[in-house]
Amino acid sequence: MSENSPSHGTVLIVEDETDLADLYAHWLEDAYNVRTAHSGEEALEIIDETIDVVLLDRRMPTRSGTQVLRELRDRGCDCPVAFVTAVDPDPELASLRFNDYIIKPVDEADLTDVIETLRRRRSYSEQIERYTSLFTMKVSLDRELSERDRDASEAYTTLKTEVERARNAADDSLTQLLESGELDGLFRDIDPRDQL
Repeated sequence: MSENSPSHGTVLIVEDETDLADLYAHWLEDAYNVRTAHSGEEALEIIDETIDVVLLDRRMPTRSGTQVLRELRDRGCDCPVAFVTAVDPDPELASLRFNDYIIKPVDEADLTDVIETLRRRRSYSEQIERYTSLFTMKVSLDRELSERDRDASEAYTTLKTEVERARNAADDSLTQLLESGELDGLFRDIDPRDQL
């Protein structure tokens, strides 16, 4: 990462072809803190809570990307994972919890787009979770405390402010998703008559 560039998070590139991993890293290093792993085993050794997005090849010797993803999820790692692979999708994917699938060859714009999309989605999810949690606390206190007690409580006043900030942050995240076009068509194919 260049000294003067702000980091927009940490990306782990898991790619057994060293030249390709180096190319991806070169494309991304000005915008992200980039880490690379050249095998599934290496990826599992270095992944930690600092990783924001994983770009994962599906076909690697010894331990496939599919096996790596399963182990990450078994460990409780919930960071977004995008397969970046030459392997066509197959029914096995239905049992995996991945966030995007890109077929090689890819270019710099493809990688940047998928990373930013996954980061925006994750941010929105986190903002909604925070807002819901704070709002639920406030509603519980509204039921249990008298208006007089609420008005006299500095902690309650602070909570109300935090709820408003969390709501605004969630709204901002949703606006970013809407402006990016990532939600276009998300619900278009859903027939309300369909039953799960």
